[in-house]
Amino acid sequence: VQQADKWIRINPGGDVALGLAMIHVIIKEALYDKAYVETYTTGFDALARHVRDFNPGWAEPLTGIPKKEIEDLSWTYATTKPATIYEGNGLDMYVSGVDAVRTIAILIGLTGNLDVPGGNVFMPFAPQSPLPASALPVENRLWHDRFPLFGEVPFPAVKESLLRKEDNRPRAMIVHHSNPVLVQANEKRTRQALKNLDFLMVGDIFPTSTTEMADLVLPITSDFESYGYRAYASIEGGFLALARPIASPVGESRPVFEVEYELAERMGLHRGYPFHDTLSWLKYMIRPTGVSFERLEKEQIVYVTPPIQYRKHEEKGFNTPSGKLEFYSRLFKASGQDPLPIYSEPAGEPLGVNIRSDKEFPLLGSSKRPAQFVHTKFKNIDALSRLYPEPLVRLHPNDASDRGIGEGDEVYVISQRGEITLKASLSEDTRPGLVWVDFGWGNPTDNKASINVLVNDAHFDPVSGGTPNRLFECEVKKR
Repeated sequence: VQQADKWIRINPGGDVALGLAMIHVIIKEALYDKAYVETYTTGFDALARHVRDFNPGWAEPLTGIPKKEIEDLSWTYATTKPATIYEGNGLDMYVSGVDAVRTIAILIGLTGNLDVPGGNVFMPFAPQSPLPASALPVENRLWHDRFPLFGEVPFPAVKESLLRKEDNRPRAMIVHHSNPVLVQANEKRTRQALKNLDFLMVGDIFPTSTTEMADLVLPITSDFESYGYRAYASIEGGFLALARPIASPVGESRPVFEVEYELAERMGLHRGYPFHDTLSWLKYMIRPTGVSFERLEKEQIVYVTPPIQYRKHEEKGFNTPSGKLEFYSRLFKASGQDPLPIYSEPAGEPLGVNIRSDKEFPLLGSSKRPAQFVHTKFKNIDALSRLYPEPLVRLHPNDASDRGIGEGDEVYVISQRGEITLKASLSEDTRPGLVWVDFGWGNPTDNKASINVLVNDAHFDPVSGGTPNRLFECEVKKR
């Protein structure tokens, strides 16, 4: 925000409304790339009819952005060549996340900014082997009827199945490189769901809120104690980067893939496994690139694709059923979903003091991740914790004054699901009525408050299962 030429402050979760209004303006004012739309897209007429009523005036109260500003933004984006829109991780923390991303994709397609220099580009990426999985019939997959479009089962489906004690619920779970107790909405119900497992095993290198619940905790090597790799994209080409161990494992810690294979072997599930330890896993994963492990070990970074190529759709089309960019998705319609993005309440239910009769929770809350940390990690690193010692709740000075709260005061942040204690920070970077709570704390190594005690898990994105972790009603009271 500090580096932007213009900051357009949107209400949390208002992204779909903004996207639909921008599409409305671009089509109504004929700002779209007509040649591109005619040649490389399908479903334009259905889209035009769909957005006819979604004008900037309709979007203004939903987004908090003045009508004129939405119109100006639409003109600026459509007439700037090239232009880029990047969606952030925050979009998947509302129940409207999939449709928010769909509106962005439609805007990119309407303006012809897809796979062109300076636009949104399909970058070259190193091919990798698929992870091994048992052949489970699709119809037997957990909550397949609710989430048919996703190849993986979203965690809310696992959680609800456990809470309801459904017959086909999971009975055991292995957790690695994850901390569901802290990252999932409504910590209380998440804990209860995990308690309903017959067995929970966690592999980690530090205590977490999830290891506290585990029946068995196995020490896993850190990234500095075992081989690993990453595949990256760049304009020079897709490349592999090898991480070598620089220290011996501490105590009885072992690489996670060795633990996985030995467990599979002891359970008689190892037949057909393409790896048995870290190196054989790594060799298996990079096999499609044609690069040997020996070469990667020697060079450490190896480019495996040609440099970036633009406008690939001109020769190959798009990887869609029609081979074109599909504004109207027949795949969504066949799965019982809306073929075009629609606006819905981003928290799954109406929020805000203007439409609520119950004023017990008059504030809207959202979350913020401090840049010093990643997810729920690194709070136990002294150098980082000194930079950002604890989570804060940021209030507008007007809201703080109404509640007798000053800078640095300890306060309760309360929602319908629970309460946490934080220090207050006053800031005009937020607007009256909206508070921001830092995310990522709550492990036993930091012993601080977790925002996900407050958030709702009763509503899901109908396609992805995303929950509204970034939008909830709350109140802040001085302690």
